[in-house]
Amino acid sequence: MRDQLEHSIQDIKASFLRMLSINMEQLSLVQKGLITKNFHHLSEHTKKLDLEVDQLEHDLESMCLTAIALHQPVAGDLRFIVLVLKSLTDAERIGDYAVHVATDLEQLAGTITTGFYSDIQPLVSKLTEMMETLAYAFAEKNLRSVKDLQEMDLEVDAFYEQLQRSTLTRVMEDLRMTSSALKLTRLARSFERLGDHMVNISERIHYWITGVPFEKALSQNH
Repeated sequence: MRDQLEHSIQDIKASFLRMLSINMEQLSLVQKGLITKNFHHLSEHTKKLDLEVDQLEHDLESMCLTAIALHQPVAGDLRFIVLVLKSLTDAERIGDYAVHVATDLEQLAGTITTGFYSDIQPLVSKLTEMMETLAYAFAEKNLRSVKDLQEMDLEVDAFYEQLQRSTLTRVMEDLRMTSSALKLTRLARSFERLGDHMVNISERIHYWITGVPFEKALSQNH
């Protein structure tokens, strides 16, 4: 019975890692587009990957519920399965936001200045780093990486606020940029939400590793 549960857990772990790796690939496509200024077919490619994410969400939900029903896991095993089950929506939303970002970038292509792209790039770079750190935290049960993610998210929030301010400044300098600026603001918000969903998953990883809810651990440290 224990061997069967362990096999189920390893299958779930591999599939969820695959889900996170697809999210990472989506962000990498966005980052590459910003570097090359080439957004041709970007939304198409991210949407194709998103279909894989959606299928994995469906498959993993079934795998998790089956593992609970057949093996009645307890303690760390149960925390792991619940972690994945609750994080499926977050990973799926990361994929959705990546598609939104890709679509907005395609629509903005040729309508905004190089300065706008320069403002976005640090935000995307940090989110890509966060995605890599999240995958590592999950794969290696690394508590330090979970804590690093919290700090990275603060940087993402700071980049988001900076982007909002710089966008407003550019609009005030040239009102013809208003339409593009509104799309850029929506794009920035999508980036910020991407980070929030990563943090949600990381906090569940913390609970899986320690058995202590993240918020409780945080309050004990203050």
